[in-house]
Amino acid sequence: SVADAKEAERKAQADCLALQKQLDGQRSRVDALTGQLKLARESDFKRRDVTGHLATLSASLTMAEAFEQAERAVDRSTRELAEKAQAHEGALQGEREAFRAFEAAEQALAEVQALHLASRLSPGEPCPVCGSVDHPMPASGASEHVGLEKAFRDSTLVWQTASTQSRATEQALAGARSVLSER
Repeated sequence: SVADAKEAERKAQADCLALQKQLDGQRSRVDALTGQLKLARESDFKRRDVTGHLATLSASLTMAEAFEQAERAVDRSTRELAEKAQAHEGALQGEREAFRAFEAAEQALAEVQALHLASRLSPGEPCPVCGSVDHPMPASGASEHVGLEKAFRDSTLVWQTASTQSRATEQALAGARSVLSER
């Protein structure tokens, strides 16, 4: 009947309106979710950008710390090199002074030995040093220098010790130079 058809039409229109409202609600929800998705993508992009900057800054910090540590090592090595150079110069000076004392003691001992040998020379007798029987210029002077043999031995020991110390400081200086050049 007509009344049933009108009732069915009215019901269909009501269902259509309900479905239209439901569709509008779904569209609103899709729009809201699309907005949220857009914000999430923007946040993700910003997070990745910040993460990239953070990685760059972390690498820069690590390099700066390594550089600072290397600078401290170079400064420390430079100071050690200066100290070792000063010690070596002192050792060289000590060696030079000890060598001069050794030479003086050796010269004094040689003079006393020459005087001693000259006092034992006899005309026509062979020289105990060179074997010559002619003695045209025998050493002359006073042989009152007691203890020159001991002074010579002592100065020889001092010189050898100073020379050993000089070589040790030279090796330490070379090691310090090597460390500094590596840094």
